[in-house]
Amino acid sequence: MVTRREFLKLTAAGLASLSPLRLPAPQASQSQKSNILILVFDALSARHIQLFGYSRQTMPNLTRFADRATVFHQHTSAGSFTTSGVASMLTGRYPWAHRAIQPNGTVLDDIASHNLFSLLAAQGFTTLGFSHNLLANILLYQFRGDLREFMLPRQLALVENTLADRLFWRDYGVAVRAEETALKPVGQLPNSLLLAALLKFVQSAEEQTVLRQYRDEFPRGLPTNHDMLYRLEDYIDWTLTQAPTLRQPYAAYVHFMPPHDPYNPRREFIGLFEDGYRAPEKPLHFFQDDRDQPFLDEKRTQYDEFVAYADAEFGRLVDGLEQQGALENTWLVFTADHGEMFERGIYRHITPTLYEPVIHVPFLIRAPGQGARRDVYVPTSGVDLLPTLASAAGLSVPGWVEGLTLLDSTGAPATLPDRPVFSMDFKSSSKSGQLLKGTASIRRGDLKLTSYWGYDGYDGISELYDLAADPEELNDLALERSADAAELTSELSEQLSANTELRR
Repeated sequence: MVTRREFLKLTAAGLASLSPLRLPAPQASQSQKSNILILVFDALSARHIQLFGYSRQTMPNLTRFADRATVFHQHTSAGSFTTSGVASMLTGRYPWAHRAIQPNGTVLDDIASHNLFSLLAAQGFTTLGFSHNLLANILLYQFRGDLREFMLPRQLALVENTLADRLFWRDYGVAVRAEETALKPVGQLPNSLLLAALLKFVQSAEEQTVLRQYRDEFPRGLPTNHDMLYRLEDYIDWTLTQAPTLRQPYAAYVHFMPPHDPYNPRREFIGLFEDGYRAPEKPLHFFQDDRDQPFLDEKRTQYDEFVAYADAEFGRLVDGLEQQGALENTWLVFTADHGEMFERGIYRHITPTLYEPVIHVPFLIRAPGQGARRDVYVPTSGVDLLPTLASAAGLSVPGWVEGLTLLDSTGAPATLPDRPVFSMDFKSSSKSGQLLKGTASIRRGDLKLTSYWGYDGYDGISELYDLAADPEELNDLALERSADAAELTSELSEQLSANTELRR
């Protein structure tokens, strides 16, 4: 009997046909515009990559890629979780403007057409969107009118039991949210105990069969995403089939789930970092979730192993694209939607805090033909992705964009003005009303101020750090440098006030 894995290997040349929309055969671009390929790895913190100063060698292939790319060392996600971070990248606006601020959320209807895909599709680009992550997938579905091809992750999953897209394709985003609420909520009982139990029974038998098949390759279990079991390798293989078949010029957004938890790498990466490393001890935070340091240290090591697994597959992808010649005329972007946290009693990224492990993410761009590394150390933001790629495509940057163009059309770093960059978490606020409860940070130069609003016992509290002198954010300067704290607080408050009027 031929296994699914063997079948995928045997039919690699035909994987492109698994997409919902078959594209025409490739043809030469009359405009000679360069292609754009955006690679997003979920929950990848820059603080866990040696390229950005980490002591563990987690991403040697990314370091190799950086030898011919522009590396942005101080890049901040505009949001602390997938929905806000991705929406900001694809719209060039901060969460206070696009309002995709809750998990499973979407941007405001009146700005949905203002996205990267719409700009590029209007200029003749073949646009493709794919995400492992269902939260990002809901956003891609919202932008589907500007996508020539939109692929669902289940088409290459080993096991996938989401029903929404099968039953209610025309209302995909709403259906996914309803299914999550009814059958698979996190941290609470499902609304339908009977249906949830029945679904779990059916899933369990199928999952156990697949897990047994891959037990030797993935001793901790296969990587998972909600009810999906998958191998990153299969999605890398699929991506390698796209570049030769897409009509040029193309603009593709490809979002992989690793290294998002659970941290289940291939066997050869387990035990890779048994080095006794211990992160700096940090005080428990007000929002700590009762995770002791031994637990966090163990999870950090498992996360680093999963990062190394993701890096190996990234290296295989880049090598494959180079062998195809697909990168000769392509802008290749590498980034993440947010990071991950293993300190202060906090685990992962679902937290109101905005410490650097959660919002400092990698951002690298290789321009077509780039042969040398460039390094940029000024603070940059996820909202800069859209204007930078619009400029790379020869387009004028729309006036509604809040970000800046980081590179000129040749790939050389632009001269950036002194400006603040922001990050925020407003999951507890209304999409259409004022942002009354949440956390926001402002960074200007090396100073970073984070303010909390609306939390019982923590309302109006701010923290101030000098990231150059104190990259671990251990020395809160809010009292010692009260004038700086007051100035940044005022600037942050003004920005919030200007962007949080009631939206209808």
